[in-house]
Amino acid sequence: MESIKQTQIKIRVSIEKKAEIKATAEALNSSMSEFILAKVDHTELPRPMSDFEREQLRLISEIGNRLNILVKKVNNNSRPDDVYLQIVIEAVDEFIRYVINRDQ
Repeated sequence: MESIKQTQIKIRVSIEKKAEIKATAEALNSSMSEFILAKVDHTELPRPMSDFEREQLRLISEIGNRLNILVKKVNNNSRPDDVYLQIVIEAVDEFIRYVINRDQ
């Protein structure tokens, strides 16, 4: 469990060094504080997602959102429209094609 942060440390660095720290932290999808603390604690920050991983996440989120719509309709005792079913099928198909094409 992470302890509550109750104090700050202020340090002076050159404008160039701050820009370097900020750019490196942003490249790792973290804040400057997270980056510096990881260096002090000798821990690794998670690597940033690749474009492929971001696209996978987007497609999976889209599929999940569409499945949620279907589940809501079923829970409300209404039959999902064929259009919703077709949209989900197309989203899953697109994801499968994307994964297959990535490996070729």
